[in-house]
Amino acid sequence: MSNDFFKNNDIYLDCNKLSNKTPFSSYFKLINIYHELSINDLHTSNSICNISYTLFTYEEVKNKPNWLGKLIEIIEDRWNEFIPFQELASTLNVHPVTISKYFRRYQHGTIGDFMRIVKLKRAFTFLLNSEDSITEIAYNCGFSDQSHMTKVFKAYVGFTPKGIRLIS
Repeated sequence: MSNDFFKNNDIYLDCNKLSNKTPFSSYFKLINIYHELSINDLHTSNSICNISYTLFTYEEVKNKPNWLGKLIEIIEDRWNEFIPFQELASTLNVHPVTISKYFRRYQHGTIGDFMRIVKLKRAFTFLLNSEDSITEIAYNCGFSDQSHMTKVFKAYVGFTPKGIRLIS
């Protein structure tokens, strides 16, 4: 990353804007930077620049639909269970296509991504603060098994659950 990275990309370290990002999302990005540093190949610099850009930029979203907050609340409250998409649409009285379209726009990912991240948050907490086995944590956090949780961790964080325990 060049010395002018922030200036050239119109990134200004404004704490007020950073505070609007979800801390866990930022934490994932910092772990991704750590992961890239551990790889340290020809692509590391570009990857870190891309991650940093998403970490330090903020796009203010206006006019969010009223149902979005309720949807997020339902998912976070029922984090350890599978919630059928039709049930969410019915509960919110919003057409499923509308939910799909606007959720992606305002949350920058799919509902499936969001549900996985909510489970990952819980798993992270257990990994860092308990002596439970990784298998127990996987089941407690709604993953089908340890292998499934490991696959999701690798895809979203760049580390395995065991790797997270080792760096903590």
